[in-house]
Amino acid sequence: MIRTRPIREAAPSSKVPIGIGARGGKRPPLGRLKVSRGVLTFPDAQAMSDALARGKIRGAVRGDLEAAEFVPAFSQGTSTFQRGVLLEPKAGDGVVFGPVGITDGVGPSARMAFATDAAEALERAELVTEDVLVAVLSIGRKRDALRSAAIAASLKESEAIVKSLAKQGLDAFHAEVMLEDVIHSADIVVAPDGAAGNLAFRALHLVGGMRSYGALCLGGPPTLVDTSSARRSYEDPLRLAAYLATRRGP
Repeated sequence: MIRTRPIREAAPSSKVPIGIGARGGKRPPLGRLKVSRGVLTFPDAQAMSDALARGKIRGAVRGDLEAAEFVPAFSQGTSTFQRGVLLEPKAGDGVVFGPVGITDGVGPSARMAFATDAAEALERAELVTEDVLVAVLSIGRKRDALRSAAIAASLKESEAIVKSLAKQGLDAFHAEVMLEDVIHSADIVVAPDGAAGNLAFRALHLVGGMRSYGALCLGGPPTLVDTSSARRSYEDPLRLAAYLATRRGP
């Protein structure tokens, strides 16, 4: 599993300033970081993107900005930009789940890229001490294949993804539809697509209360963290961005 304790202990500072989107210029709820001088607010995504590029800030958090504004400002024109939320099913242990952007993860190539990019991000951030374990989900069980053409196609796609990931040296397996069996044991869980991932994230975090540190932005700046505008506090995403920034060196 992913170690989350180092993230909980990280924090923005004058040496590691982190930007956060603040719609209308109103400072969003920051929990224990509300008086931190290391947190700088930005009323729009482009201004925050420019500040990150110039080195004025070391990391950036979406905050309560709209996704339609945030993604174009940071995706750098790449089609590989996808988001994987870092959840904490158990205190101290995390899992990257996604894609969670509603337009992410469409098709086998995008889902494979999500898994490989997430594995690379975790290793770069030194959050895992052994090879990552990847669980690939489908929309049904193998025994349900004859009940629906859509389920059969999903199962076939996920099986192909597992084989391709194995060829790339990743430890991957097909978890069928059993998210409940792998959310506590895998390092990366690949949803059937971004829309399904978004729904599952909302159920796990916003309804079920599972802790979320925000989403790694794969294919974007390595210290960028996406967030749901429905969060009650942005403290955890700020700590994740600060942690990622410290892995990037001075």
